[in-house]
Amino acid sequence: WIVVTTINYPTSSIHKFLNLTTNWNLIVIADKKTPNDWPSQLSQYASRLFFLSIQQQNSLDFRILRYLPYGSYARKNLGYLLAIQCGAQIIFESDDDNLLETNDIYLLPKILQPEQLPWIAFHRQRSPFINIYGSFGHPNIWPRGFPIDEIRNVTEDGWHSVRQNHQNTTHAYIQQYLADLDPDVDAIYRLAHPLSIGRIKFDRDQPPIAIEPFTYSPYNTQNTVTYYEAFWGLYLPVTTTFRVCDIWRGFWVQRLLWDIGGQLIFG
Repeated sequence: WIVVTTINYPTSSIHKFLNLTTNWNLIVIADKKTPNDWPSQLSQYASRLFFLSIQQQNSLDFRILRYLPYGSYARKNLGYLLAIQCGAQIIFESDDDNLLETNDIYLLPKILQPEQLPWIAFHRQRSPFINIYGSFGHPNIWPRGFPIDEIRNVTEDGWHSVRQNHQNTTHAYIQQYLADLDPDVDAIYRLAHPLSIGRIKFDRDQPPIAIEPFTYSPYNTQNTVTYYEAFWGLYLPVTTTFRVCDIWRGFWVQRLLWDIGGQLIFG
């Protein structure tokens, strides 16, 4: 199942989600600014498209409704709950402006052997964080949510550290895939390097990397696969601002993921 939220008419990304090689079901959570005639634009996909207007959302029997503000990215929580209620085993989340380059959603199996996942990222002495962008060819870019006060520490340690994966198996319950051209960077990077936005391409030859337990990296909701075992970690906080709700989610989810033997991977 794919879950997105939108206030726009169907974009190229939405059309792509409905024309993949694998027939994914798409849940679209509307908000007050979403056009009322949105579903009529895609009536030919009615069997796999679940569009929920505000009125339809308010008719759902989910207690979280009373806590969800309008004009909030956290309304996406309803999409997660609906997908789970419909029996989803995998949830892919994205945004309506993230266009897939291929004709299907790339994801790895949830249980991986070392030959499928040859590298593990680990932190060094000065910081519990690593900059995963450095391992994919861009050590001078950092992801949104990376603590600013850790940038110097990580820079002095070396932006990225990886070792060979000698684990028998890795439970890759959450998989974050990077976005080329306009990746998810913070406002400071955008202000300091405006000319690079729209031109960034990550190293396609770099195999996927797992994050070692007790090592942190921000991850987002823009190109992310979550397996059933980690569905509890989909919840987006409703009391934070839009730009950090998925970041705060990612930090506490990573910590709990280690307790069930799971790991976050990047690709």
